[in-house]
Amino acid sequence: MPPNRYTQDKQYEIINKAEQEVREKVLPLIPDFKEFELYNIKNIQHLGKYVHGTHKKPIICVSYNSCQKASDYYEIDIYTTILTTILHELAHAIQESRGKKFDEEEAESLPKNYIHNGLLPEWVADISPNKPKQIFIKIKD
Repeated sequence: MPPNRYTQDKQYEIINKAEQEVREKVLPLIPDFKEFELYNIKNIQHLGKYVHGTHKKPIICVSYNSCQKASDYYEIDIYTTILTTILHELAHAIQESRGKKFDEEEAESLPKNYIHNGLLPEWVADISPNKPKQIFIKIKD
């Protein structure tokens, strides 16, 4: 079996582990909603998708297969790719819940800061539009 390739059971284990991390460490800090649904969709070309209009209880789809291809291409582990995808799509749900246009750069700031620095951008946890975006909230050591 090539590196980073797993059985279907192992794939679900990795997705579930990333989902649990988001539920336990990130979701409690988001004032917009307290729950989300996550689905593994095999036949989409994107790493993930947020289902528009579901911001009260976001529905997020990930594609393990697409995430695996990205992991191989960027030479990063599959868990990080899936976690990044979930967080990025969750950021779109936050943007929609606040009536904002989708901003890819802003959405990417959530996984980037969480994964690399253990921080959440303040825009995620604070609904005040006048706070600077460069201030972060530490959530893990």
